[in-house]
Amino acid sequence: MKPVLKTVFPFAVPQRALNLTTICVVSAALAACGGGSGGGTADGGSDTDPQGLSNVDSDGDGLFDDEELALGTDPNNVDSDGDGINDDAEDTDGDGFSNLLEAQNLTDPADSNSTPPASVIPDGVTGGAFTDTDADGLLDSEEVLLGTNPSLSDSNGNGVSDGDEDTDSDGFSNLLEVNNGTNPGDPTSFPDGAPDVVTGGMVSSCDTDSENNEWNDNCTVRQGGTFATSSYTQGVQRIVWCQGASTNPSIAAFADGIFGPNTTAAVTQYQDNQGIAVDGVVGPETWGTLRQSLSTSFEAFGTFDAYAVQGCENLGNQFFQFTGTTLTGEIELFGWNIVPSIGSTEQASFSTGAPH
Repeated sequence: MKPVLKTVFPFAVPQRALNLTTICVVSAALAACGGGSGGGTADGGSDTDPQGLSNVDSDGDGLFDDEELALGTDPNNVDSDGDGINDDAEDTDGDGFSNLLEAQNLTDPADSNSTPPASVIPDGVTGGAFTDTDADGLLDSEEVLLGTNPSLSDSNGNGVSDGDEDTDSDGFSNLLEVNNGTNPGDPTSFPDGAPDVVTGGMVSSCDTDSENNEWNDNCTVRQGGTFATSSYTQGVQRIVWCQGASTNPSIAAFADGIFGPNTTAAVTQYQDNQGIAVDGVVGPETWGTLRQSLSTSFEAFGTFDAYAVQGCENLGNQFFQFTGTTLTGEIELFGWNIVPSIGSTEQASFSTGAPH
């Protein structure tokens, strides 16, 4: 149940016709299965829909009456199961997209294998698993897992937002846990190491400036997250663009350091291409894969190794890594910088700081 309220979509809702043959329910009021009346046309009262149900929304929840009958919800009740979430905002098949978003895009809201592509979500509009309906910092899908109400920023009415709560009492807020890729509902899952970020009275230990060779412990970045606008996001954008996961024709225009819906779509596509968990969030697994997407390094300036990005070698080096020598004479690799602009020979911090 991951809400996408109607007010999230400030554009004309396209005419639609739900494929009821895939989610047919036995209903005397709807003879759609098998090609009888009620074919789901959007003009109402046609030869295939004499009852006009396909463009009637009796309860005003955004779902047509025939769609509700097919789903098994009550077309005369905006919240059929009384759980505080409207029928249109429910996610019946648990695929991360609301019933309304699926109906608008002609996919089956009762089939988790039938989902709209990320490209159908308009610029500036969040949808599906990437929605934060109550603006408390937690995605609706995360709130469902926590048992909080995605439509209320303070589900239990105690004056503390759901994001600032510490559900598992491990000393870390729910929001900081999801931003660090740990489970806010499990007291044994929490960030470890030296705290270096303090927000809302809670501490986070994610790596804010990419000081290690590997990237797995870099702070999680995602749409609506604490570090959504950052140099980290800019680096992620450049890599996924070079890997062909963005349709934007310009890497400079795409890599603006702002984790919005287009970046979410590109990260989702990149994850799918790489065969890793697809959630549109850059957490430990995705960070590790992004690190592997850099081309073979070479020693550029004695204390730095330079890296191009696979797929964009023609654009030159985009990342630099500090090198050092241990007491035994071995080369040691640690922190990272990023070029402030494509083609630049300068270096800037690769971190949770402002994009360059």
